[in-house]
Amino acid sequence: MDDETGLKNCVTGLKQIMSLAEQKGVVLQLELFNSKIDHPDYMADKSAWGIELCKQVGSENLKLLYD
Repeated sequence: MDDETGLKNCVTGLKQIMSLAEQKGVVLQLELFNSKIDHPDYMADKSAWGIELCKQVGSENLKLLYD
């Protein structure tokens, strides 16, 4: 799946649960994986992609995790 399609799918899915997360005070964290290691079917391997996801979801309760 290309990045754009994956982004649209993630936005659609996350928007379905974000209002409940916000209501309950839950913060969802999306871990960005290193793109130099193969993680099949994982979309969030670039900061720009994760940032765009957060922008499109539009919730303070969705954060990016860097470890």
